[in-house]
Order: sequence, then C-alpha cells, then structure tokens
Amino acid sequence: MGIAALLYAWGMGHAAIHPYYSAAIRSMATSWRAFFFGGLDTSGSITLDKVSGAFWPHTWAAALPHVIEGVLTVWLLHRIVRARAGPFAALIASLTLTFTPVTVVPTR
Repeated sequence: MGIAALLYAWGMGHAAIHPYYSAAIRSMATSWRAFFFGGLDTSGSITLDKVSGAFWPHTWAAALPHVIEGVLTVWLLHRIVRARAGPFAALIASLTLTFTPVTVVPTR
C-alpha cells in the first residue's frame, strides 16, 4: 500500500482539472447551495459524481480522492485474494495492480 500511495500521489500537484470540474468549482464558490450539494450550476440542480469537499480550488484537492481510492483498491484486492489464494498470490495481484501503467501515470 505504501508503494501504491507513493506512485499514485507522485506528481499529484501537476494533475489537470477537467473543465467540467473547474466550472463546478466556480459555481460552488458563488452559491452555498451549490457547494453543499456539489452542484455544477448555482441552483444545485445538476450535481457532480464526487463529494463537494473534493473541489477546493487547488489541484491536489481534486486529485487526492483518486489517490485514496487507488490505494484502497489495492488494499481490498490484497485482502480478497489473500482469503482465496494465500499471501503470495495476494502480493502478486496487488503488485500487478499497483504497477499497471494506467493506474500509475498521473492525469495531465
């Protein structure tokens, strides 16, 4: 899990925020209702797929939930495989997921 956390968090400050989320940050900055519901518009009728606290106007705040989800996924895979196939298979499965290029490369 430590290796996964290091690899997934590496370069997190340089991750690009999708324009969809930057529009949501702007609307949440102008309306308390949009902030509370994670709304894309100021009335809060169109909401996002993430919690509203993940969208403070800093790049790493938008990328941090992805790092946490990735590390927890590695942990969960290790636990499931260890229960079914033993510790060596769990280590191989979790390392394979950790070093899969699509999970390691930060979004730019």
